[in-house]
Amino acid sequence: MRPRLPHRTNRTDHGHNTSLNRHPKSRGILGPEPNVKPMIKKNRERNVKSMKFRKTLIGLLAGATILTSAGIAQAAEITLKVSHYLPPSHGFQKDFLENWGKELSEKTNGKVEVKVFDATSAFGKIDRQADQVRAGVMDMAVGLNGIPRDRYPAASVIEMPFLVKYADSGSETLWQLYKEGLLGSDYKDFKVLGLFTHEGGLIHTLDTPVRSLEDLKGLRLRTPSPAVSAMLESFGASPVGLPTLGHL
Repeated sequence: MRPRLPHRTNRTDHGHNTSLNRHPKSRGILGPEPNVKPMIKKNRERNVKSMKFRKTLIGLLAGATILTSAGIAQAAEITLKVSHYLPPSHGFQKDFLENWGKELSEKTNGKVEVKVFDATSAFGKIDRQADQVRAGVMDMAVGLNGIPRDRYPAASVIEMPFLVKYADSGSETLWQLYKEGLLGSDYKDFKVLGLFTHEGGLIHTLDTPVRSLEDLKGLRLRTPSPAVSAMLESFGASPVGLPTLGHL
């Protein structure tokens, strides 16, 4: 039986995010092609809750930032500059980054502060997040692996169609691949603080119901990555590359 796909507005959503800071000595080792599906199933069976992952990521970010800042811990004031491509009202900033910054400041008795640059700032361009960290303009950044395209080819394995259903197991699997050195040299210029996915992508249309894969034929659909583009083309759709306007 072929999967039935929901029907709403005209675009597809799929991709994953990356949180980076600069670390020129951080290199991966290209290993054999990972068998990802069993890993996702196993991770889902562990019932990893989204809140648990958020807490883990908060701890990871705090730990990694403290380590990278150890060399300048004697300074009277340390300002960590963090940029991202989302609006200031987004939950990632309101619920996570701002609270993490407050907690970090409290734990360092005010010696460390976090300054966030969102999409409305000069540093909020989605395609510049990694470059800003590499150049030292930002200490940390949150971006999308697929923009600019083809920059992190090994990590794009997690974007394969119908592979990730739940964000928690998908995120844990992607992080596990990174820890085991299976993402090659994708992040050789950075110290990676976190990798995460969202829920499985959906097909949205304005007035054309999509109830089977055959219904995709002839439709022009926004596509977020080469992997999704290839899938859409194989079913007769016309993929169109557009920015993630829903986030900006």
